[in-house]
Amino acid sequence: MSYQTFKKLEEIKWHLLTKEELFKQLDSSLEGLTSKQVSLRISAFGKNVIQTVKKLSIFSIFTRQFLNPLVCILFLAVLLKISVGEYLDGSVLFFTILVMVLIGFFQEMRAENALESLKKFYSLKVKVIRDATLEVINSEFIVPGDVIFLESGDKIPADCRILECSYFKVNESSLTGESLIIEKHALDMDKDTVLAERKNMVYTSTTVATGKATVICVASGINTELGKVASLIQEIKPEKTPLQKSIHSLTMWMALFVLCMILILVFVTYYKGFSWIDILLFAISGSIAAIPEGLPAAVTIVLAKGMHIMAKKNALIRRLAAVETLGSTTVIASDKTGTLTLNQMTVTDVYIHNTSKHTLGLLYEIGVLASNSEIKKIDGVYEAIGDPTESALLIAAEKEGMDHIQIRNSYHRLQEIPFESEKRYMATVCQGPNGLFAFVKGSLETLLGFSSLSKEEKIEIENEAKKYAAKGLRILAAGFFELDTHKHFDEKSIQGKLNIVGFFGMLDPPREEAKHAIHCCHKAGIRVIMITGDNPFTAQVIANKLGIDASKGVLTSYEIQNFSDEEMQKRVHDINVYARIEPIHKYKIVKALKEIGAVVAMTGDGVNDAPALEAADIGVSMGITGTDVAKEAADMILLDDNFSSIQAAVEEGRAIFNRLRFVTTFLLTTCIGELLGLILSVLFTDYIYLVPLQILWINLVTGVIVAIPLALEPKTGEELLQPPRSKEVKLVYPGMIQRILFLSFTLGLATFGMYDLVLPHYGINIARTMVFTSLVVFEWLMAFNVRSDEKTVFELGLFTNKALLIPVVIGAILQIMILYIPFLQKAFETTPLNAYQIAIVVIPGILLFVLEILRKIFFKNIFNHGKWKKGK
Repeated sequence: MSYQTFKKLEEIKWHLLTKEELFKQLDSSLEGLTSKQVSLRISAFGKNVIQTVKKLSIFSIFTRQFLNPLVCILFLAVLLKISVGEYLDGSVLFFTILVMVLIGFFQEMRAENALESLKKFYSLKVKVIRDATLEVINSEFIVPGDVIFLESGDKIPADCRILECSYFKVNESSLTGESLIIEKHALDMDKDTVLAERKNMVYTSTTVATGKATVICVASGINTELGKVASLIQEIKPEKTPLQKSIHSLTMWMALFVLCMILILVFVTYYKGFSWIDILLFAISGSIAAIPEGLPAAVTIVLAKGMHIMAKKNALIRRLAAVETLGSTTVIASDKTGTLTLNQMTVTDVYIHNTSKHTLGLLYEIGVLASNSEIKKIDGVYEAIGDPTESALLIAAEKEGMDHIQIRNSYHRLQEIPFESEKRYMATVCQGPNGLFAFVKGSLETLLGFSSLSKEEKIEIENEAKKYAAKGLRILAAGFFELDTHKHFDEKSIQGKLNIVGFFGMLDPPREEAKHAIHCCHKAGIRVIMITGDNPFTAQVIANKLGIDASKGVLTSYEIQNFSDEEMQKRVHDINVYARIEPIHKYKIVKALKEIGAVVAMTGDGVNDAPALEAADIGVSMGITGTDVAKEAADMILLDDNFSSIQAAVEEGRAIFNRLRFVTTFLLTTCIGELLGLILSVLFTDYIYLVPLQILWINLVTGVIVAIPLALEPKTGEELLQPPRSKEVKLVYPGMIQRILFLSFTLGLATFGMYDLVLPHYGINIARTMVFTSLVVFEWLMAFNVRSDEKTVFELGLFTNKALLIPVVIGAILQIMILYIPFLQKAFETTPLNAYQIAIVVIPGILLFVLEILRKIFFKNIFNHGKWKKGK
């Protein structure tokens, strides 16, 4: 078979072919392929493996830390310092860059290593017919045309058409999102259907729940349904997060601002008649003052701390810059099965017919005796083995205080009619302590047909069933009758004899914590969308139980596949529930949401979620039930598979963004204030009022030491009461700029005023030392005030962020050392200060501290312009 021929086979709808057509198209037979055919097909199509997301090397993770625009500016400053022989200053700058890069590198490596530990590696063995002989091979060598044998517990290695099967059921939840086990058959189908309804097909990554089958491979590797998902992931180009865009925008504006300020400084120094060497040195000092060298390190530390906090809350962040994006999320598009629901069929309601004759215990006994599944209780949690519907009956019986093992031991099974989709019932014949009985469970319609009930009784039961079905419950009826003998037991033996005891109402129940989380998301202005492979009616019922608005209807893949991009964008405005969704359409939904301006967080655990996870602004995978494909495509992994962790992560994301704003305000205020003071000092006194190493100490050491505790600022509890931040709103907004300018100009004027006042009396060395110390004191006081742009430090609580007290004490000790230890005095060009001089030094900091408190009391919202929405 040639590659060109195989490309044509991709267009074939395998589920519609007869078995003869299958063998002809695949050039195969029940005796399997020959060794020669296998060799040629592996050469032509490759191994049966799927490359999902390309794994980053350690070197790539390390080098991409240097791509931060602010780091590039710092490198430029390093080169400038070294070029003029300022090796100490250049070394300090370079060391800072290295520390920042290492923090980011180790955090991302830790996340990647944690992801690797979540994966379960194994070598999948498959039974195939080759050269008319049964062989066991590794799944990677499966090719189209291979005849494969499958049985209970097997993982399906490729996409296959069923040739023969017996009581064959498959768990396809990882691919389709369906929580029920799907019964399969080997019959030809006469009409096209969606993936979830192709009962004569099985797909790679799914597992055999019960039964046996002989199948023929029709697609392997990248050509499988899973492979198409992986190809879709690779086609998605990663976008910058809102924070990355904000940092880039901030860097560009800073670069322009620094350039303008340096040009002003150059003009002033040239106008004052300084030499070109002095002008260059002043320009370097000005650039060092204007660039917040500590900002990249501080941002990295805030994000890294955010990752650590989220990890404690069972949310593993894989990419550092993704931490903040959660805080700007406007839409959470969530997979239903296993994310919003438990992915565990559960008996929630029961109905007993003729309660004077039948009991609840009898109903559960029939459920246990007419089942083949098993359950185990591990650490208080039941684990299903076999069909989840049958397991649900056993668990329900156990919860009613009945021992399913004891019940089965009390009866000896003599015969069984297994469940088949065409018959829609299962029956067993058991010898018990009170006689020989047949126990039957199945669809209500089928069992009513077997029953001895009157027409009125049947109508009564049907009306009750309709009430249960309206709640989205799956109905499973149960009945029994007594036998004289088990010989020749068949369907005819049941007709007209069955006593209907009642029925079970079952569903995959919503997570209780998910309801609360969705309610909190709605309060926070976040829209929650449910996407599922289940049928529309069940999806709508579950959505209503969860508190998701389904009043605008439900969209299915049948409809979506015919929508243009424009039509899709119109529909996603209102529709919150999507059912019978295939992988490509999940991706289409997320893409349409992003096109209308939403910041989308996509949650899920299956293979079918991976493209949408990759395309979303934030992809959130489940850590326990999530497939490797989903985990690799995600930005965040929920280690406990708990949807409520999303709410906590969103809240933490908003808090992190607030902390980033605090840190940015803090550092930019100091830098701009320093630069203004430098320009004024050169313009009016012919001296620069700080030397480069002093500037670096203020910006890097004192600034960063004080900024780090701002990453630990406790949440206010009001984070989810604010609307989501608009996509257009950056890290720095108009009101924040106004606040920074107000504080920095006040700082610049105050420090220059002090410098100009003391210079004639004490000389340049003491004057510089006083300015240097004054700016350090200002940073200590400013750190307490910057914790909120609306609440005073006393409203927040002076000691609520105890971590802030430590750097202030450390900073004071370090500053005293610089002022009074001789070799440090020489390095930093400082002079000891007396008590009177120190009293003068604290005046600018105290002045700004008081001004900010008064501003917050009388003009609380004056700097809120553009904080949440552009222009508002």
